[in-house]
Amino acid sequence: MESPIPGTMGVMEFVPTPSFSGPVAASSRDAARRSSPGSTTTARSLAHQLERDRIEQRAARVRKVIHALRERAQARDTVGGAPRPLRAAIEDFGHELAELERRLRHHGHTGGS
Repeated sequence: MESPIPGTMGVMEFVPTPSFSGPVAASSRDAARRSSPGSTTTARSLAHQLERDRIEQRAARVRKVIHALRERAQARDTVGGAPRPLRAAIEDFGHELAELERRLRHHGHTGGS
């Protein structure tokens, strides 16, 4: 008989795994309980900074997209006007940028483009 897994002869082998319910887990739980309020504050500050950085980077990318789309729309204006989908894309990205800037203000960022 050929086994589905070589070396097991068709029988699944039980491999014991270490349990973390003993002293290691208990000491980890105790350490978590004893963690200072400062470490929680630091984690929140780091998370806040990372989120703000992510929003700033997204806002910068959206500004570049809007700029490129506006240039394309201006080039089309001399040939009969920008197509409606192009104008709609600029408007949609404008709404997204406004939301990103609102979120940046909420995160304490006062800068703009």
